[in-house]
Amino acid sequence: MRFLVVGAGAVGGYIGARLAADGNEVVFMELDPVREVLEARGLRVESASNAVILDTPDTFVSHDSAGFFDVVLVCVRAGDTESVIEAVRPALSFDCAVISLQSGLDPTRRLMQAFGERHLLPGYARVAVDSLSPAVVRELDPAPGLAVGEFDRRGSWRLECVQAAFEAAGFALLNSEDMVVEQWRNFLLEAALASTAAHTDLGTRTQLQTAEYRAAICELLDEGIAIASAEGVALGDSPVVLLDSAESSPEAFWLHMRRDLAAGRAIENRTLAGSLSRRAVKLGIAAPAWTRLYEALEKRAPGPGPGRDKPIPPARARRRGGG
Repeated sequence: MRFLVVGAGAVGGYIGARLAADGNEVVFMELDPVREVLEARGLRVESASNAVILDTPDTFVSHDSAGFFDVVLVCVRAGDTESVIEAVRPALSFDCAVISLQSGLDPTRRLMQAFGERHLLPGYARVAVDSLSPAVVRELDPAPGLAVGEFDRRGSWRLECVQAAFEAAGFALLNSEDMVVEQWRNFLLEAALASTAAHTDLGTRTQLQTAEYRAAICELLDEGIAIASAEGVALGDSPVVLLDSAESSPEAFWLHMRRDLAAGRAIENRTLAGSLSRRAVKLGIAAPAWTRLYEALEKRAPGPGPGRDKPIPPARARRRGGG
């Protein structure tokens, strides 16, 4: 399959490298200086057992040279979603699938507004990775997972192809019967566990085994379930049920905000805790736990990164096997 991976940071670089190593055609759309590094040194994913190395990864040049794609994976930071929409639009073939593998629910909603249900497949990835330097990614857990489905809950030929490609590349397919519900569950767990780990500087296991911290996380999840219900998504879960599913997942999945804070990188606070706080205000629901957590993290968060305040510019032609 032909994949366009928008954003070659830790998540995009990792997923794209695994797909390319399995024989898929993968093109990375990135800004300089990351694109320059990709073209000069390639892409490297390090793990405990081995390394995936793409010496000459394909980088996006222009739509004239790149053509159309079967799947577009949007892997930029949530705040950068708007800036890549128009760059992606010309790459969509008739039945091209667009999948957001970003944090939170807001990027999926914006991509739905831009491209519609014809193109968008709801999904999320559970991968534990860290960026060591531009185009060098470290795998923290060797068992990545992916959930993807159609909004109408029905199967489709393109969905089967996407799932098969990810499974062949080593991704465990997670339950995707009702992706709206599954996305909300993943969103609440990521927001609660990643945000509290960043706030307390404690591992998830430690927090869940400590009565005080576990109660605080349950309060967050309880408020989140109420917010989902007010938006018309009945999760049918309690905080305890959600945490049971989280406790069976590798701890590294939930520590990405803590790693970003430690490295002085911008964190996804507005996308996670901030999004839930804003939703509660809009719906007229009390969510004091989310508001307190969001405000506390905003005080600690480093300033925003350079971002993508302009569309991705063209670069010199560079295709697989050629100059």
